Amino acid sequence: MKEYYQGTPTVFPGYLRGDDLVAAYRSADAFIFPSTTETFGLVALEAMACRVPVIAARSGGVVDTVVDGVNGFFFDPERPAQMGDLVTRWRDNPALREQMAENALHHARSRSWRATMDQLVDYYRTARRVAHRGRAAQQFSQAAT
Repeated sequence: MKEYYQGTPTVFPGYLRGDDLVAAYRSADAFIFPSTTETFGLVALEAMACRVPVIAARSGGVVDTVVDGVNGFFFDPERPAQMGDLVTRWRDNPALREQMAENALHHARSRSWRATMDQLVDYYRTARRVAHRGRAAQQFSQAAT
């Protein structure tokens, strides 16, 4: 990537944390997140806490963080070119991006780390119950045959 973007104003800051990470988020107009394997969606929430709206793949944990058309946009992970269309939409309508940035900040302020982790634990409990029911049904079926 560094070779490809050589000679451009692209910056590769490396690992950031604390105030440096906050400053990096706040310097952005948008957080573009193409990952389809994000488990919690916390990076999107971090961006929103810095008043940065998100464009993300409709996949994984981020679906619990981004509200499409409110604090960010989703794109179809099978059609990644949609990311460019969404960036263009914000570029051509700065008022929309500003409103979504405000909505992102509001959403992040409504989510505590505890509430986010409680939601995750609830998902795990639900998954465990569903798996248990599935095993019980399978055992019942095997016993009946």
